[in-house]
Amino acid sequence: MKNLRNLIKTLMLTAISLMTFSAFAQTKDSIDCTVFTVGYDYKVNTTDKEGNAVTDSLRTVLLVGSKVTKTMGYYTHKYKVLDIDKQEYYDEYQREGMAHVPTIFVSLADKTMDVQEDVPPYHYAYQEAEELKWTLLDDTLTITGYLCHKAQTTYGGRTWYAYYTEDIPTTAGPWKLKGLPGLIVKAEDAENIFSFEMFELTQQSISITNPPIADINKTKRDKLLQMRNKLFLDRRYMEDPLYYMTRTHNIHTGVEFYGTVEDYKRKHGNTIDLADCTYFVNGISVPRYAKRRTHYQPLELK
Repeated sequence: MKNLRNLIKTLMLTAISLMTFSAFAQTKDSIDCTVFTVGYDYKVNTTDKEGNAVTDSLRTVLLVGSKVTKTMGYYTHKYKVLDIDKQEYYDEYQREGMAHVPTIFVSLADKTMDVQEDVPPYHYAYQEAEELKWTLLDDTLTITGYLCHKAQTTYGGRTWYAYYTEDIPTTAGPWKLKGLPGLIVKAEDAENIFSFEMFELTQQSISITNPPIADINKTKRDKLLQMRNKLFLDRRYMEDPLYYMTRTHNIHTGVEFYGTVEDYKRKHGNTIDLADCTYFVNGISVPRYAKRRTHYQPLELK
């Protein structure tokens, strides 16, 4: 691990863009090349239909390049970007889609964020320029062999505590958490609802891509946030994830149905148990009736 830290530090402090350009220039939709990647365990404490406390466990990945960083679903990256065709990756990729894990690009030059997020049945994108204001605290913690320092910030209506290590010189972190003098290894909100914690760090050179998305809707963060929370926090969402969609939106389960939402509900109603079927509306996965067992918890309240 010590050798890996030293290698990453050396790479980050050199003119790596010149060395890595040829590695990704020939790849379609490439915008940069990774110096290293970080995998995070992402946990959400919530409740099930009966009100019992449960934890949703997912994973995200952070791709750190010399010009940009990119965060997205861990298995979405493996299945869709790296094109590793394993059933476990496909299943987890669908779970990440249903958990609404966004894809976020951060420019290391001007610090702006470009966010891509799905709110079925549409793809959305917006840009954000807000810089987090961190308070550095005295607490330290050793996480996976790294000495980490604690910091605090407020974003999206929540207070966040982050542990970062100066052994890995990057300002990046999971999700939208960034701007500290070292990699964010762990982060959790003050209410103990959300947590991110690094489980792997890999030094590798792979292409960071930003492929075009057909029919993407450009919007503002506040507008998307208000719409998303209104839809997903509605009590009807647990029982019927299609409740707000119009009758003419196309839906298919991947195995036995393709048609409009109206046709589907006419045929199946809202109570059928389709545990082995994944729903897609306009190509975007939505929670399965049988598998949507936990209440949605918004990362951003405002």
